[in-house]
Amino acid sequence: GLRIATTLDMKRQRAAEAAVRDGLEALDRRLGFRGPIGHLGGVERDAFAEGPPRPYAVDPERAIGFAGGALLPDVTYVGLVTEVKEGKRGLQVDLGPRTLKLTEDDARRARRWRGEKRQKLEPGDLVPVRITHDEKKGDLAALVQNPDVQAALVAIDPTTGDVSAMVGGYDYAQSQFNRVTQAKRQAGSSIKPFVYATALQHGFHELSIVPDAPIAIRTASGIWAPHNYKPEYLGPLTLKTALAKSINTVSVRLAVATGIDALIKTMRALGISTAIPRHISISLGTPDVTLLDMTSAYAVFPAGGQRVTPRFVTKVTTDNGRVIEDMKPAGRAQVLPPSIAYLMVDLMKGVILRGTGKKALELGRPAAGKTGTSTGFRDAWFIAYTADLVAGVWVGRDSFRPIGSDTTGGSTALPIWLQFMRAAHPDTPPRDFEPPADVTFARANDQTGLPVAAGTPGAVWVPFARGTLPGRFAATAPARGFRTAEGFQ
Repeated sequence: GLRIATTLDMKRQRAAEAAVRDGLEALDRRLGFRGPIGHLGGVERDAFAEGPPRPYAVDPERAIGFAGGALLPDVTYVGLVTEVKEGKRGLQVDLGPRTLKLTEDDARRARRWRGEKRQKLEPGDLVPVRITHDEKKGDLAALVQNPDVQAALVAIDPTTGDVSAMVGGYDYAQSQFNRVTQAKRQAGSSIKPFVYATALQHGFHELSIVPDAPIAIRTASGIWAPHNYKPEYLGPLTLKTALAKSINTVSVRLAVATGIDALIKTMRALGISTAIPRHISISLGTPDVTLLDMTSAYAVFPAGGQRVTPRFVTKVTTDNGRVIEDMKPAGRAQVLPPSIAYLMVDLMKGVILRGTGKKALELGRPAAGKTGTSTGFRDAWFIAYTADLVAGVWVGRDSFRPIGSDTTGGSTALPIWLQFMRAAHPDTPPRDFEPPADVTFARANDQTGLPVAAGTPGAVWVPFARGTLPGRFAATAPARGFRTAEGFQ
């Protein structure tokens, strides 16, 4: 008899479910065809070809919709392989009412498949397919395996903390484990914004120069010598460039400079609740975290430094309207100075403008975020936000096996985020993030960290917390070289 009002937005929820499903199926295609789901011969094969279409997996409540025998879009069917040839004839599958060719890409993948005993795909094998349409070739069949990789997505309103969409995995019917709230996975480079936020609170600024060079640190368990994702070192870098390129050695040096305790304090203040080992390696994302914690922690930056507490339910009443619980939004504690929160937004915009998150530019709105990839490609993350909405995506295997070669957050999780945000973002005019009053700007080259004159190639406006402008900018004394949050001076 209770009525529970949730924060769920059905448009966003449907968009989230579609993005997770489509993203995992696309990733599964890249990872390769895993082989047929069965084999029929003789009389069974003849009976299959003469029968109605067979949905591969259908909710019993929807099964009645397939009684008519028509092939429907967005439904996965069992296809009987009737021909496997090279060239234009390709690979054909019988779906009952119709025989269709596989798409060229899928046909190539299927022909390359080799089983444990080096067997090849052959007539009589059964494969899961879905109908697709090509303007020139007409209807085709596309391979659609049930992915053996999982993903999760959560979307949060940074102004209220309301969770408007949440998808805990590929298919709830197969697994009720919620990977948004229950899975604790290695954060990888998605932890770096917390490292940089800590550094900004300890006297660093966006143009601080930190060397990208080999580093070795003595720990209780021996020498720890981390390296970058790419086997190269770029020398002195500004913080702005280092975060955009996700440079590991810079993140480690910042954590050494501020101290591990300060970094842990920042993570706790922003909302990370899982265990954090007191080891320098946390600067590269060794802690196991939940997607919900990470996404709500990122929401602090567009929220102006205020803590964002996720909210799922707004009100509980009886069936006659008596209010049992009225769950108003939690109070907003100020956990970061507004200036530091805005500087982090600007640094994370750089990740999208010219760093590992470039594909997010296709959203067509100002956005900021960070990719993340854990050791051995076991976890891929992309968490990013506009001024209106924060969304986080995680991709990985429940078994903790590697996803696949070079499956980074930018190539694996970001496409899911982008599809969701395109469909679910509020229909508001694109708007940039508003700087607070205690932020001032100076024109500089953000690669070298040096002040530059107007019109200089590579010149950008770089924000600084008021009172932290480096002394080297004193030489650019003309007032028109600076601007504040209120405008140019």
